[in-house]
Amino acid sequence: MAKTKKFENRIFEYEQWFINNAFAFKSELMDIERLIPSKGRGIEVDIESGFASSLGIIEGCDPSAKMRAKAMGHGLEAKEVTNILQQHSFSITQTLHTLVGNLSEIKSTQLPIEDYGIGSFVVIRDTKI
Repeated sequence: MAKTKKFENRIFEYEQWFINNAFAFKSELMDIERLIPSKGRGIEVDIESGFASSLGIIEGCDPSAKMRAKAMGHGLEAKEVTNILQQHSFSITQTLHTLVGNLSEIKSTQLPIEDYGIGSFVVIRDTKI
């Protein structure tokens, strides 16, 4: 069972994060814009906020039932994340990350960095095997 209660009890705080951390949010969007497929589909994990909908991503998954319901209220298609990746085989073709350092110290948009392991926001491009 997913541990979602802490998210379900703090939906407003979660959404407020995007407003309070504008440069971090813009850094995340830059990563996504670089890897979103020109053909095919992209999905957003933790879709409740729907922030990737500005990039044409209207489909995603979220472990929280309340967050999925909120996403659907925004007109987004939300699915349960449990076992989705285990049910399908994917090959990772590229990863980018951003949000390096303390969020409160990010005062400008950060450029995407290839690979992952340092930043706290990761975007993955994959293809079905």
